[in-house]
Amino acid sequence: LPPEVDGHFSVANIRDRTLVIMSDSPVWATRLRQLGPQIVNILQNNGKKNLLHIQVFSRPPSSAVARQPEPPQQPARSLSQQSTELINQAASYIEDENLREAMLKLAKRGSKPESEKK
Repeated sequence: LPPEVDGHFSVANIRDRTLVIMSDSPVWATRLRQLGPQIVNILQNNGKKNLLHIQVFSRPPSSAVARQPEPPQQPARSLSQQSTELINQAASYIEDENLREAMLKLAKRGSKPESEKK
């Protein structure tokens, strides 16, 4: 078999003239299915004449299933004083009350002037 598939599969079972293979991801399962006829030929040439089929399943390693990845940390975001002022200024010209209130709420998250930071 091609060296790139090493370590990405294991033999799970042999039943009813079918070799059952477990892969560690759907990508490798697909690759092993593509190699299925080649795998059967290799095994038959090495004395396993009773094997006629291959089934490939994908199952991630048990350690990957047990631990869920943590969501990425969101960087702290802030607005400059100038952006805050521009948003407030633009909001004063908007007639749609919901949009104006949303923009004013956004502007409140911005930087406060030096005189107000104390």
